Amino acid sequence: MFAQGGAPAAGGVQTMTLTGSVYDPNGSVIVNGLKLVASGAGGKSYEATVSDEGIYTVTLPLGVYRIKAAAPGFCNGQVERFRVVNATYGKMSLDFVLDVPDAREQCGPGTGEKKPGRKRPGKPGIILE
Repeated sequence: MFAQGGAPAAGGVQTMTLTGSVYDPNGSVIVNGLKLVASGAGGKSYEATVSDEGIYTVTLPLGVYRIKAAAPGFCNGQVERFRVVNATYGKMSLDFVLDVPDAREQCGPGTGEKKPGRKRPGKPGIILE
């Protein structure tokens, strides 16, 4: 059990456990086909595992990451420069809400990312592109 920080990984590198859920616009948890990837400095990527309840978990070394959530039929969600820091109890959380493309606002070709870019109201730091 963690007292005031994350567990050291192999080689003495401190890590944090990042957890969260990914929701559709109606507030339902997305489970089927969900993929969440955290990309850090140096190009190293970490893929999250998703439980049957729709909660993802990934253990990350301290650092700055680009975190991307993707699911079939939804526009991708992405957070740039998410800082994984020495958090209390070795845990941090981040939830996403993925939009569904419609006739007015399509996802970008081949990327699944929403165009044009905008911040989601009430969710600072979550950017849909």
